[in-house]
Amino acid sequence: LATGNNPNDIMIGVIDSTQVTKTNMFVSHCSRGWALYGRGQIYHNSGSKTYGANKPYNTGDRVGVYVNFESKTISFSLNGVDLGVAYTNVTPPVRAAVTLYSIGDTVKLDFSHDVPDFK
Repeated sequence: LATGNNPNDIMIGVIDSTQVTKTNMFVSHCSRGWALYGRGQIYHNSGSKTYGANKPYNTGDRVGVYVNFESKTISFSLNGVDLGVAYTNVTPPVRAAVTLYSIGDTVKLDFSHDVPDFK
């Protein structure tokens, strides 16, 4: 759940756990960081692409992140709706990561395993 001054500027995704060294870096601004941006695009290695319905998320929306190491994919969901595979050829180690852009931004993380419906 993203809240704050402008939740559209929040990035939610995963990053290679060996690259988690800088606190002033966006999740997706490295070669091993993958994120869904609050404006609806996906970001990786400082580049963006249109994804899913290209729908921004807002305060109170629920963003799901699903990493499948068997198929080496990352998928996202928005409010329980699967947006499809966003990235392929993703290998471990990765960990959850969030970029908060503005003072007052907050994100509540829920590490439940409700995978079938992404809720």
